[in-house]
Amino acid sequence: TSVQEIPSTSVGEIGVSSVVSLATALEVVAASSDVAAKKKLWWNLTQELAQTHGFPIGKHGATSSLRRSLDLWDQQIASRHVAVGSASLQCAETGDGHFLRNHFKEICKTSLVVDKFDQRADVKLDLSLRPNLAPQSIKDVHKTIDLLVSHQVFEHLQRPSVGMANLNALLRIGGKLVFSTPFIVQDHQGPTDFFRYTVKSIHTLLTCAGFTIEKLHGLGDRLEDLAYIAEVPSDMLAARDLVTVCDGMEGCNNKYYAGVASISHKVADVTLEEIRECWG
Repeated sequence: TSVQEIPSTSVGEIGVSSVVSLATALEVVAASSDVAAKKKLWWNLTQELAQTHGFPIGKHGATSSLRRSLDLWDQQIASRHVAVGSASLQCAETGDGHFLRNHFKEICKTSLVVDKFDQRADVKLDLSLRPNLAPQSIKDVHKTIDLLVSHQVFEHLQRPSVGMANLNALLRIGGKLVFSTPFIVQDHQGPTDFFRYTVKSIHTLLTCAGFTIEKLHGLGDRLEDLAYIAEVPSDMLAARDLVTVCDGMEGCNNKYYAGVASISHKVADVTLEEIRECWG
């Protein structure tokens, strides 16, 4: 079987002997150095999966590649805190709290989970409202949080300047913000979905909001993007592919990435008006 003899029909439309021929062709192409033939075969199989609803692999409880990359990012940050003896931190998370529970519980003396919609939140906090309109229990901890985790939240906020003003208000000077947003993901109403952020936009937003950036990464690459879109579970990717990043401090120009993650430190109390003037 030659590379040119690859069947172009659907697997569902061909008989057993043709399937055997297809298997042989797959072996030939895999061993070939013909990149064009490999791309053609890949695209034919991709279309076959799409037409037969073969993509929703990740809908059966598997962890997506982007979520696994975030987990590894958090584990790395937490392990560094443990290594230098950081503990007894006042911690908070915007969301359901599972990032704090899964990765930071060893270093957190207290944990506060805030979210407007999640039933697991300790306090209902609407990040679209000015910090001075927060519940009193939130105002009581303003400027006291040592470590604040905010993952995959800001794409849902119509006014990111207001959301960032709330994060600034929670943290003490020198407090650490562990932050991420998705870039290559489907529209996911939770209950709303407004934005996708590049590394440059996150750099600008954090800087405008009174933070100095320690690390800024585009998580993943073209392969992780493909894996996420095809809902290939993370355990099918090599470990090295789950920790591939581009350096957002250099811009990640012409690079593919699935999400943006950063570590930054609050260096100033900044008002909403100041953030809006800087960011928009």
